[in-house]
Amino acid sequence: MKKATLALALGVLLSVSGCANTNNTVSDADCINVIVDFQSLKNEKKSTCVRAEGEIDAMTAFNAAGYAILGTDKYGLQIVCRVNSLPSMTQPIWTKDQNTYVEKCADMPPEFAYWALLIRTETKDWQYAPVGIADLTVKPGEQLALVFSVDGKMVLPN
Repeated sequence: MKKATLALALGVLLSVSGCANTNNTVSDADCINVIVDFQSLKNEKKSTCVRAEGEIDAMTAFNAAGYAILGTDKYGLQIVCRVNSLPSMTQPIWTKDQNTYVEKCADMPPEFAYWALLIRTETKDWQYAPVGIADLTVKPGEQLALVFSVDGKMVLPN
């Protein structure tokens, strides 16, 4: 019901299904492939096809794929701080030098532990998004990812 309400409010028809990709485009022309890779936070990576009839904002795509995104106090949703409550508000993020760091989402996350917002289009391979999640738009045929980077290590989605 929530997805239907959101879709009607935006004037865009959205649905979620499995989605396979082998190159810079997804298999279906009406699919935006949404990937979340928690890496060391949860050792889970999930890819979801969000079908859209046209361009939608990135936040809508992540929400339609079932993700709750939290920004920072200072920058709001321009900076992603938590995805489905990770990193934890109470548990430390284990890094090689900062093994007692707990993310509070007050300001900019540190360079040693942050969510990277990435986009892949028909003409460009994976790259950092040019704007924050609040301003980024995507269209069918593109791929969108949030990947948690620790200690400068980030495995790009495939």
